[in-house]
Formats: sequence, structure tokens, C-alpha cells
Amino acid sequence: MERALQFRTPEERDAGFLLDLFSSAAPGRDFLPPPLLEMQQQAQHQQWSELWGGNGNVVVEFDGVPAGRIWTAWGTRDVRLVDIALLPEFRGAGLGGRLLGNVCEAADVAGMDVRLAVARDNIAALALYQRSGFVMEEAGAVFLSLRRWHESAAVGVHRPSRGGLT
Repeated sequence: MERALQFRTPEERDAGFLLDLFSSAAPGRDFLPPPLLEMQQQAQHQQWSELWGGNGNVVVEFDGVPAGRIWTAWGTRDVRLVDIALLPEFRGAGLGGRLLGNVCEAADVAGMDVRLAVARDNIAALALYQRSGFVMEEAGAVFLSLRRWHESAAVGVHRPSRGGLT
């Protein structure tokens, strides 16, 4: 039996959970002093809210326990997957794949592509995105921009091969 995923708007009671999630999302952050972590998290939240809007920011609960966050921004042509973050104890069990699959399925129904950026050194995420049909659009020094085309996109549009992300 598949275990329950639930989504909800972040609340004040989530402050500690979201800080733990933020600190666990990048190596080295967990060693920073809490006030600096809080400042960085608030700055990220403000920037992303300004860029992508706050409506797509949701807490993910797995069997009623806060497990992570997903942030999406729905445009007129595509969906931006701003962030998928899971606490370490929820990683590697297919939950990220389920979340990504939900976004891709909803985008397919809407006839939209999905775009995202991922750190070059996030090998596990890169492998998941590659398995899910994402291809590289642009390679930066730190991040890769990836795109997953909607399968019924206009015929005749040239698309890069889906062979890999290298």
C-alpha cells in the first residue's frame, strides 16, 4: 500500500522544521550559527517569493509527519520547479520521485514543460531528473538548467536528445 502524501501551506509552527530543512539541504550549512542560518533562510524565502510568488510553496507531509517542501511556479508556458527539499531521513526512498512525478503529470495535463535548476554536484537529483526525461538547457559554473518537454508539444520543434545531462 502506498503511503499518504499530504500538502499544506506553511504555518508559523513550521519555523523550526523549515530551518532544519534549509540547513540540511546543502552541505556545510548545518555548521553555521542558528542566527546566520535563519537570516539566510529568510533571504532565500524573500527572494524566491519575489521571483516566483509564494502560492506554490507547500509543506509535504508523509504519513502526517513534515518531511519536506516543494515550491512550484506555474507560468503560461511552463512550470518552474523552484525547489524540492526533503529531510535526510526521507531521502532515498522514492519520495522525491513521487513529488517530481506529481509535478510532471500535472504539467502534462496542462500541456506545459517543466523547468528547474539543480546544483552540478547533486548527483542523486541529477540521476532522478535524467530518469524523468529532463535534459540540460544550460550549464553554469554551479547550477545546471534542465527542462522536460511536454510530450505533445508542437511537432517540428527541434529538441535536444534526451540521452543525458552531461
